[in-house]
Amino acid sequence: MYQKEHMDKKYKPFPTYQQATEWITKNCDTCKRGYKRNRFRCDWERALCEAQSPTGQITEAVAKAIGFLDSEGCDLWECPGWERGRR
Repeated sequence: MYQKEHMDKKYKPFPTYQQATEWITKNCDTCKRGYKRNRFRCDWERALCEAQSPTGQITEAVAKAIGFLDSEGCDLWECPGWERGRR
């Protein structure tokens, strides 16, 4: 039972739309796997875009994958999955 509850935990990584946009610009927009030709090529970017609504949240798995849980409150941490070369 504990494991199910633990897996369902949700996070709001950015308190404002502006902070989400800045993070996506810094990471996703310069990543090889970023959004291109009207489609997402990265599940993490898709989850973050969907979470930009006022009530939107990301799963614990995405929070761990993008380094949010290790970011110590810094809103411009670097995504561990970032791949150089988008632009």
